[in-house]
Amino acid sequence: RQRQMCIRDRIRATLPELPEQKRARFESEYGLPAREARLLGASRALADFFETAARAHGTAKSVANWMLRDLLAALKEREIEIEEAAIAPEALGRLIEMVDQGRVTAKSARDLVAELTEQGGDPEALVRERGLEAVSDAGLLESVADEVIGANPDAAERYAQGDKKVVNFLMGQVMKKTQGKADPGQVREILARKLEE
Repeated sequence: RQRQMCIRDRIRATLPELPEQKRARFESEYGLPAREARLLGASRALADFFETAARAHGTAKSVANWMLRDLLAALKEREIEIEEAAIAPEALGRLIEMVDQGRVTAKSARDLVAELTEQGGDPEALVRERGLEAVSDAGLLESVADEVIGANPDAAERYAQGDKKVVNFLMGQVMKKTQGKADPGQVREILARKLEE
């Protein structure tokens, strides 16, 4: 009887993790909400991709968000499964890390997820080749903000009169001049400070 239990335990240890077990582990080990854990644990390939990308990046929650929002959308758009995608989990982890470091904007990274899904490649090389490095030079952003405010005195006047929504228009102008490469949060902060002066 005891021998049967030992054999059963050894067999059980060799079986792959069931989706429900994986979901529970994703919740406890990675701190994911039940819905995200369920979606990522739905297929073995998706779960394996997630765990590899999470190890490469270091923050499982961030990887889960990018996978569920951007990677799954890219897969659906191309009508392929994760096993057929050219993107490597490590590449997704590196791309998210570049966003976290402010080296590339989230918008540019989202566009690259779609491309990496289809063609694969190194996200760092693609960012360099396409000139997608984020503009984070505060001095440059300050001068672009000054230029935009100077070119739109009516918008600055409306802001002074209490129309705070006009900052969105000015942000759009700065983003246009930086070709979408500036961090929107940083631009908003610079514009608000300059408009309050």
